[in-house]
Amino acid sequence: MKPLIFIDAYINTPEKEEVFVKNVNNFIDAGYDLFIISNKLVKFDKFDKVKYFEYDSRNRLLKDKYGYKSASDSCFFIMKKQYIDYMNGNKEEDFNILAPIFNPTNLSVLYNTRRMCEVAKEFGYTNIMRVDYDCIFDRYDFENTFLKDAETSDWNNYGVAAPGCFGIYINWVYLNIDYFIKNIPLIKTEDQYKEFLLNNFGELKYLTFEKIIYTLLNKIRILTPEENELFIGVDTNLFTTDEQTNRLDVFSEKLLVVVANDKSLLVLENQYPNSIDVNITIDNNSPIIQTILPNCSMLYNCVGYKTIKVTHLNQIKLIDENIIYNATLK
Repeated sequence: MKPLIFIDAYINTPEKEEVFVKNVNNFIDAGYDLFIISNKLVKFDKFDKVKYFEYDSRNRLLKDKYGYKSASDSCFFIMKKQYIDYMNGNKEEDFNILAPIFNPTNLSVLYNTRRMCEVAKEFGYTNIMRVDYDCIFDRYDFENTFLKDAETSDWNNYGVAAPGCFGIYINWVYLNIDYFIKNIPLIKTEDQYKEFLLNNFGELKYLTFEKIIYTLLNKIRILTPEENELFIGVDTNLFTTDEQTNRLDVFSEKLLVVVANDKSLLVLENQYPNSIDVNITIDNNSPIIQTILPNCSMLYNCVGYKTIKVTHLNQIKLIDENIIYNATLK
């Protein structure tokens, strides 16, 4: 049994377009019925080869970054790095950054997936496989690998996904359409997304799309790591929106700003290839201009201060008692 393939495509560069076209061709050559929904596309010339195509210029993104709570069961990004602690004799220190993940694409992915489930059901399909545009598989005969015997298996009433750090990893996910529609409503706005979180999780917490699906669609079969590598391959995504800098508090392009040791330590990391000047204002004191060398970091003692304002490239980052990003220095 070959599943219906649904590709969620946001294509804004020639490099991404090349990968997207390659993936589309792979599925067409393998004989799959193909659905595509796109919020951004440079060009597309294979309308006669796909089953359904929908373009929606409204790229629904979450914008209220600080309207959510850092709950104990929120999704956190953890990164371990080494920094030179200039405050204590240039010693190298291990720095563990713990930051709640704000993924603005949650709204878009939830909407697009629910929308395609509804369309697929109109076409008479019972199951659909959602695939990121850049997910290139080692082999495409899914009916002979992880979907073998699907029509006679109970898990076909729910779905299949790869294992991941948030329960599942969904650069691809095989879904039973009725199961998805029953548990995931059509969410068009951020207000509706917040209502969805409150109804299902009790509070507005930081969650990845993976954690949402893993929690609410908990009957999905999860492949073992060995099955996933054998059937699908490893490192299938060629691009990703989950780079470290996107999950941390980076502003003005490549300046990383975090607080550590229960807000007693400020860390500024320059990820630019050149030196930068950063303006630092502590409480109502006079601003301090600090030069940070390329690919280096500076640490500042914040004990006793109420607010710290960091300014770079005319952008301002205000750190106060409401700061959500934290870390520990050991």
